[in-house]
Amino acid sequence: MGIITGVLVASGYQQTFHVPTWVILSAHAAIALGTLSGGWRIVHTMGGRLTRLKPRSGFCAETGAAAAVLVHHGSQDQRLVAGWPAYEEALKAAKVRYEGYVYEGAQHGFHNDTTPRYDEKNAKLAWERTLAHFNKYLR
Repeated sequence: MGIITGVLVASGYQQTFHVPTWVILSAHAAIALGTLSGGWRIVHTMGGRLTRLKPRSGFCAETGAAAAVLVHHGSQDQRLVAGWPAYEEALKAAKVRYEGYVYEGAQHGFHNDTTPRYDEKNAKLAWERTLAHFNKYLR
């Protein structure tokens, strides 16, 4: 739902990032219909015919290289910033396309304008980078 909404914003169909009701209902319907109409067959095929899954791997591990990850951290969020180097190395090792940014002086949730942690300058920069990321990987 977030990706669809992001595409709607990036393409100019929406001015703000809020998930429309039709996107929520469509996502729920798609999941329900997919499961109802034989979603188990996909799991069976992926798990047995196309690729031999082992406990240490799985659908996410096999398709992880198809993802493009975008990470925004505030520099004051010490736990996330401290973990970023190891996470970045894991992304590199898995050959995942990624972009990662640490925003100087920003706290965790710096882009949430309903809290005192909101940092307008860094939030705008993060949003610009998010839209550029969507344009790069989703168009």
